[in-house]
Amino acid sequence: MRIDNPINRHLLDRNMSQTHLAQALGLTRNWLNHVIHGRQKAWGTRYRISRFLGVPIEDLWPDPDNGETPRASGARASKPER
Repeated sequence: MRIDNPINRHLLDRNMSQTHLAQALGLTRNWLNHVIHGRQKAWGTRYRISRFLGVPIEDLWPDPDNGETPRASGARASKPER
């Protein structure tokens, strides 16, 4: 396992592989790998990985939009009340 991201470091500390994590979460290893490397932004899966490892999600995916749920297209923010 390459130690090129925070999740793999946490797995190594626990003597686990991505395969073990995928099995523990009921996911395929392929899907898990896509989520870990950001090819899929599956917020529910990211949350489950974070909870399983006991690590804040922003420590696992330190990108600026990791905690924001994308707004539906065409949705507008409400105007502030005066």
